[in-house]
Amino acid sequence: MTTAAHLPDGAAPRTNAHAHTALPHRASWPPLLDVLGPARSRRLFHRSKYRLLKLATTPQRRRLLRLLDQHPAWHHLLDADRRSFYVFYRRYLDRRLSIPQRFQAMITDLDTAARVFGPVTAWQLARGHSVRLCSAPLFSIDLTINRPTRIEGYWALSLNCADGAPLFNLSFGFTAAQSVLIASLQGLKRADGTNRALIRSLTKECHGLRPHALLLEVFRMACQHWGMQQLLGIDAANQVTQYKKQADEFSFDYRSFWQESGATHHPDGHWHLPLEARRRGPDEVPAHKRATYRKRYALLDTLTPDIALALDNPIAHLGADSHILHLQRQV
Repeated sequence: MTTAAHLPDGAAPRTNAHAHTALPHRASWPPLLDVLGPARSRRLFHRSKYRLLKLATTPQRRRLLRLLDQHPAWHHLLDADRRSFYVFYRRYLDRRLSIPQRFQAMITDLDTAARVFGPVTAWQLARGHSVRLCSAPLFSIDLTINRPTRIEGYWALSLNCADGAPLFNLSFGFTAAQSVLIASLQGLKRADGTNRALIRSLTKECHGLRPHALLLEVFRMACQHWGMQQLLGIDAANQVTQYKKQADEFSFDYRSFWQESGATHHPDGHWHLPLEARRRGPDEVPAHKRATYRKRYALLDTLTPDIALALDNPIAHLGADSHILHLQRQV
């Protein structure tokens, strides 16, 4: 294979017949067809624009390829779905980032994730597996690759129903060695239309804790375990994916939720969240709700050791096995 410094555009595609197939040591930029996909590749405008952007970002691409040489798991991950290389020319994590900033954001994210996750978890994620962080009769939460769209971050926590189908998704990316950004928090539409009924059942099971709040609490626990010092939430104006929700889709007010979660809005445009949620004392809770809050906090306390154990021993806590999926929304 050509080394990273040569960055070929017309090299023959490589195929990975099996998720465990070893890749060549040196990473190289994929051919145009693999990056753009068949639909975009047929259009002269997209081909021309991509070639110009590709030429203009040669230094950034070389830095990324050198990083992939250092982290074979991430080389495997990006090579498994080469349209991921087009993310840099769209958006990544924060819609305000320029193309060079997106490359740097991805390099920082991948490098930090490799250190934070460790080699075992990194390879599990790269091969399409997930890590089961915790579970209860009506739900489970997995650390996984972000399946809805990579432009909102490569990593995610997936809140799954009892049948294993995902119900909510929290995507994130590491912005510095000890800083992480929640780029999206969204409900996933089920084909059978049972979202609302499942949300009500799950909220009741969790003693009034809503699914997105449960995901945030579990993510906070994971961040503490990873040694994060800064937890950021995306502002609605800076979210990468913005589209009008359908009447039957889950609509989410980021700003209200961040405020409810104790966050403050900073000049950098992000919401800064405390790494540990503040718990209400008995005097702050109406008498008829105190038992509910005690049960809620007890539930969260039982999840903490489970999450730490899963992150320390991911091999023994495989989530729902699945091969790396193609993007549900085209990047």
